[in-house]
Amino acid sequence: MVTEDKVTEIFYMADDFCKFFDTMIAKYTLKPLKKRKYHCDNTMSKAGIMLVIILFQRLFVNDI
Repeated sequence: MVTEDKVTEIFYMADDFCKFFDTMIAKYTLKPLKKRKYHCDNTMSKAGIMLVIILFQRLFVNDI
């Protein structure tokens, strides 16, 4: 059983990872020549998507 506190803890861990990963990607990749805006302001955060995937795996895959 996954409690609300555990979900919050997993989200914060995923968010910390995403922040670290984004800084490393920005540091070690080439910068684009021009910045494009795709009007995607209403999307889920990377940490939110990771949380859904982690909970999905815990719910369905671990039951085998």
